[in-house]
Amino acid sequence: MLPLKITPIGGVGEIGNNCFLYENNGEAIVVDCGIDPGSNEVEEDILKRFESLYDKNVKAILLTHAHLDHAAVGIVLAKKLNVPLYVSRISKLFIQSFNNKYDRQTDNSEKSRISNVDIKIFEDQVKFNIGIVEITPIQMEHSIPESFGFLINWAGKHVFHLGDCKLTGFWLESRARSIQRLKEVGAYGIDLLVMDVLNIRYPGFTEPESEVVDSIIDLINQAPDKKHYIFLFASNLRRISALWNQLWRRAQVHFNGASMINTSYLLEAIAKKRMRTYSKKVHSKTSVHFGTGCQGEEKSFIRQLADSEKIEPGDRIYISASLIPGKNYTANRRKKRSFRELLKRLKDRGAEIFVQTGQKNIYGDFVHEAHLHVSGHEGYNGLSKIVESVRPKWLLPYHVPHQVRFAAKVEKLAFDVAKIIGEEIFVLDAKNHETIRI
Repeated sequence: MLPLKITPIGGVGEIGNNCFLYENNGEAIVVDCGIDPGSNEVEEDILKRFESLYDKNVKAILLTHAHLDHAAVGIVLAKKLNVPLYVSRISKLFIQSFNNKYDRQTDNSEKSRISNVDIKIFEDQVKFNIGIVEITPIQMEHSIPESFGFLINWAGKHVFHLGDCKLTGFWLESRARSIQRLKEVGAYGIDLLVMDVLNIRYPGFTEPESEVVDSIIDLINQAPDKKHYIFLFASNLRRISALWNQLWRRAQVHFNGASMINTSYLLEAIAKKRMRTYSKKVHSKTSVHFGTGCQGEEKSFIRQLADSEKIEPGDRIYISASLIPGKNYTANRRKKRSFRELLKRLKDRGAEIFVQTGQKNIYGDFVHEAHLHVSGHEGYNGLSKIVESVRPKWLLPYHVPHQVRFAAKVEKLAFDVAKIIGEEIFVLDAKNHETIRI
């Protein structure tokens, strides 16, 4: 039997641009096709990175979840290759929203990018076939709903391709459910595990989302007569919806910035509630503003706020996110310095600034620390538990911003787990555009 070939098109040795090509016997499928969300590349340049796919016999594109670093090019590439795009229900809403926004910005409404694309919806643990390839979607926890891994049965091999994930969702109890799901996957006899290892440097397990929501609500309750600005990723639907559910009856809730307004529409479509209409009917001195700009992006709401006269003494600003690492040390330092200067401007206008516990050393003594964020990615102990549960023969890590520094950590993880399960796990030293055969 011919070997199954796996080629990372992007995502190995970098953050973002995630895309993997699977091939056997002249046919291929693609898992994810994302961008670098921090890049200012135009679409023409982005598509050049996918040119190696154009002469492949690609049968379908599958998206693990709707974050832009995994899904932004899905519609465009599916249209260009004339293949179906497989997504979850909520991912479809995100993709439609993103592409409709693009059409509006480019005055492309008469010929939408999403038109004539065959979008197919998959369901959790419901098998489907793409030719002879058998795919089973396995839903995992992440900062966005409906993040999946794909159990791929092809050419006599079982591959488990995990999208971004963590073991613990909103409640601590979800961790045990995630581990059980992974053990069920491992029972198939997994040859290769493709896994996000972004947070491998950090010990422990990622904490539950509920603790962050409780912490933010407590801080808002401490200052009921002030304005509260919460800056986080607009795609963090679970955190935004959980906060809104606790606030809408007793506070004026506003959504600020194009992406955050988009999120309010998405949440309305999912929950079938008119979120903004409810808030307008509430008579309260407490106002809560969800805003864009947790990475200090140009033209985001946080920058508009810093340039305005809206801040009054005692108003509170919560940074409910961590800065995404840049491509190198210099880019990281520049990003941190720019964001620190932005927060200092808001402080000088009278705002109280709250950041995640442990980040005061980044921003300075003018900020307060509180439990404002948990990652959508798993820490070292959580990653070890994933590998222990799946028990793969080979491990292919991605979301690795510094290949050399991360490689030793991944090797140690594989060695530690091998001692537990009594079987050796081989870590594949992959590079983008280099093909692996199993």
